[in-house]
Amino acid sequence: MIALTFDDLPALTILKDQASVNYLNAKLLQGLKRNKITATGFVNESKIDELDRPQQIRILERWLKASMDLGNHTYSHESPNILGAAAYINDIVRGEPVTRGLLAARHRRIGWFRHPYLETGTPEAVKREIDDWLRAHGYRIAPVTIDADDWEFAEPYEDAIARKKALLEAGEGPVLCILITRQNRFDGIGAQPVPYSVETSPMSCSCTQHASTPIQSMNLPGFSSVSS
Repeated sequence: MIALTFDDLPALTILKDQASVNYLNAKLLQGLKRNKITATGFVNESKIDELDRPQQIRILERWLKASMDLGNHTYSHESPNILGAAAYINDIVRGEPVTRGLLAARHRRIGWFRHPYLETGTPEAVKREIDDWLRAHGYRIAPVTIDADDWEFAEPYEDAIARKKALLEAGEGPVLCILITRQNRFDGIGAQPVPYSVETSPMSCSCTQHASTPIQSMNLPGFSSVSS
């Protein structure tokens, strides 16, 4: 059995663009439903107020309407190793109200929890206090066996989009963006980093995989890159 999960709902974004967040979630849910896949989205309720609150809540409602599940990912996505047990538990509680209410309206209950950064708490006494609280309040900790690390690409990608938009608005398009993949953590199975170039213009966007030797770093004026 495979359980597919997504963290940081409604979205982890630096664009502060509600339309973009709406589109991202709509396409994601569309793909899941098309492939008959159910998934769980873990919510940081602090993100609800980063953009338009009613629209952000509607995104969570769409997840449930699409037969997906929602879990708690704490309110603020802070580490228990930094907050300590008491403050971290309070952050879990702050991350419940909207998600719990949406589930209750469908006669469902919140039962899954995922630790931000997958950090369960140190020293051992902190971890034990958090574990005991979660267990007493009906939570199960959602494990991770394979992490796609897609968040590594999110900010550089959105940064490139934002800079492209600014240049196009200034009449300086088309624009060439370069994204270099980070080294794959699964080196043991022979995976290699592969450079991609993304050429964008006001009317098109294409992505080409290159067979050349991976580039370790690249500095382009006005653009960010992720080095392998």
